[in-house]
This record gives sequence, C-alpha cells and structure tokens, in this order.
Amino acid sequence: MSVAPIQPLSSLAEKVTLNEDATVMPLEDRVMQAMADTTVEGTKLRGDILKSISEPGALSSPDKLMKLQVMTSNYSLEVSYISTMARKATNVVETLLKS
Repeated sequence: MSVAPIQPLSSLAEKVTLNEDATVMPLEDRVMQAMADTTVEGTKLRGDILKSISEPGALSSPDKLMKLQVMTSNYSLEVSYISTMARKATNVVETLLKS
C-alpha cells in the first residue's frame, strides 16, 4: 500500500477556484444560516406530519401509518440535531470566553 506524500499548502491553494461573484461569508453567518435552514425544514416536516394525521383514513391504512412513522422519526432526528448543534455551539462560545 502506497501513501501519498503531503502536498504543500500553496499547491493545494492553486487548485481552488472562486467564482467572480463569490463573497466571503463570516463563520457566524454561515452557522446562523444553516440553523435557520434546518429549522425551516423541521417546521415544514412537522406541518406535513400534522397534515397527514388530519387526512381522513390516515390512521387506518398500514401504508399511511408506515409513512407517518418515517416522517415522525425524521422530524425527531431533525429536532435532536438542532438541539445538539445549539448545545455544541454554546459550549464552543463558553470555552472561547473562558480562555
């Protein structure tokens, strides 16, 4: 098994190309945008779940129940992810403020 040698950073930087209209976005803005996007997706998923429950016959069909269970599981994972990311971000800020 061969191992590739470590390339100098300058040669790697030459391979990166930016668009003419590319703008630099601060890390804080990226995190805020990602959290906002994730929250919007979670809210949409929650609305879809509530809409599925209110449909006539939704709770009597095994196929619809399975779909509802998958949607509920995905929603639960989204909420858990948002909670974990918020906690981790808080820990990062606390650590930076202590140092």
